[in-house]
Amino acid sequence: MTTSITGLKNPQELLVRQLDKVVSLLDSGKMSIPIFQRKAEAWVSKQEQELAYSFINGLRLPVIDTQRFNDGSIYIDDGQQRIMNGRKLIKGKIKIDKPKPSTKKYKDRKEYFSKYGGKRFFAFPKEVQKKIKDYPISFAEEISDDENDGRDYYVRSNTLGSKINRPEINKAYYNDTAFWKLANNLSKKYRSFYFNYGVLTETKIGRSEDHLLTEECLVLIQDGAQSSGKLKAYYEQWKNQVPNKNDTVQELEKTFAYIKKVFPKGLAGSRFNNVNNFYALVGAISAKLKTTNKLKNAKTVNKTLTRFMSSVFNGRTEKQAKNYWETLQEGTKNKAHRKDRIRILCAKI
Repeated sequence: MTTSITGLKNPQELLVRQLDKVVSLLDSGKMSIPIFQRKAEAWVSKQEQELAYSFINGLRLPVIDTQRFNDGSIYIDDGQQRIMNGRKLIKGKIKIDKPKPSTKKYKDRKEYFSKYGGKRFFAFPKEVQKKIKDYPISFAEEISDDENDGRDYYVRSNTLGSKINRPEINKAYYNDTAFWKLANNLSKKYRSFYFNYGVLTETKIGRSEDHLLTEECLVLIQDGAQSSGKLKAYYEQWKNQVPNKNDTVQELEKTFAYIKKVFPKGLAGSRFNNVNNFYALVGAISAKLKTTNKLKNAKTVNKTLTRFMSSVFNGRTEKQAKNYWETLQEGTKNKAHRKDRIRILCAKI
């Protein structure tokens, strides 16, 4: 199917080609990668696996942008990874993962892995091979003999937009869960706090990093430090309701209020304007609040924490400063290292 678009500098067609036809164009040299594109092997195995899953299950893929010259040759301006890895799949160069049945990865796609795990294209059932070969790929194809047109489009398409990040992906999948909704309400409430205290920039808030940080803090207060990768599980656990919601929210508010009290001028000079250190600070204060309602004098805590963090980043002469520094170097999102940083700060307040 071909649809023409008029009114553009160069004519453009929207058309659909079957994957098998695209592979033939590549093999014949009629479709190729222009020199200005990034390297063809840019994808890692995880991305290849997701693409294979999409082809096998008939899931829709984004449009491929190309330039067609008057001699019939075609340049791939945007989307070469999807095209080249689709070719690899048909050529039998991608092997479907075979995770252990006990893993969450297997359980999430049990039927898929039981059918295709450990196999390559030629071991798939004939009807599945045909389905993949016949997969319809959508193209937006500019018709021009000037190579600069394709190059200019490539630059625009990769600078005008931003790759979707983790909190934006979470929003797409989990915006109807009780956990996401609670974090959303609280992130709106504390957005100015994150910004004014230097924890998050305006750009990061614009990319929903405030939502992610609020989620991390809620889990931290409720269940203690967790690895950042564990967050996804909480969308399932807290899908319908957040346990002890009122107590958790109240503790979060007390913790943030105490931070404001300790650092009335913001966190810029304290090193706690870094998200990883801010997370540790929240964890330490929260832990103290659970054991005692009497926290040390705010001014005293300010001096103690500021001096300690200065030691961490400038010489590490103070006790525990070296240990804190090493956890930052070894893994900022690791559960054990997060717990160590919280424990060290807890002793300071």
